[in-house]
Amino acid sequence: MKIELRKSFLFLSLSVIFQSSASLFSKYAAETVREGNLLFLITNSYYMLSLACLFFQALFWQYTLRELELSVAYPFTALNNILIVAFSYFLFNEEVTFNNLIGVLIIMIGIIILNIKSEEK
Repeated sequence: MKIELRKSFLFLSLSVIFQSSASLFSKYAAETVREGNLLFLITNSYYMLSLACLFFQALFWQYTLRELELSVAYPFTALNNILIVAFSYFLFNEEVTFNNLIGVLIIMIGIIILNIKSEEK
């Protein structure tokens, strides 16, 4: 049972990582395609990587939902917000405000509280 649970959380983690990666590649695509032409966007390698990441995110999410309840799995997708804030700062040199940090802290506390509640059951 523990191995199945670990595998479920591995799939959940991979789902979150692929979701975050898709967002990052979308940002790169938006920065590299300044033309309004749809063909330039669709053929952009970053856009293609974004779609591939979304495909893998969907696959790992389905595997996750086979083993975990949605009420347990879904709150962990909030980790995507944390990763995006971190990557925005480090990769795109975007400003991270105090409010961003407070929001990330609240999300982390919420995930911990939900995880504690689900373990009690």
